[in-house]
Amino acid sequence: MYLNRKLQKAILTELRDHYPNHCTVERLVCYEAHQEFNGNLFYLEEHGLLTGQSHMNKSRDNAGLQMSRATITSKGLDF
Repeated sequence: MYLNRKLQKAILTELRDHYPNHCTVERLVCYEAHQEFNGNLFYLEEHGLLTGQSHMNKSRDNAGLQMSRATITSKGLDF
């Protein structure tokens, strides 16, 4: 997986605009339906910059754990 800093910044910026509410990940303007996008979301979550709700996606094209909702944290806002 590629850590895409530009994408990570776009995700955090959009989530900041929705704070303190959560946002459905698929509605983010920067959303892309592939594993790189999803991997960067989980990476940000592991660093405490956002919290998320996930589910298991069983589709052929994008199978695996997928984040469906996200909320920026105070640490993410300060970042």
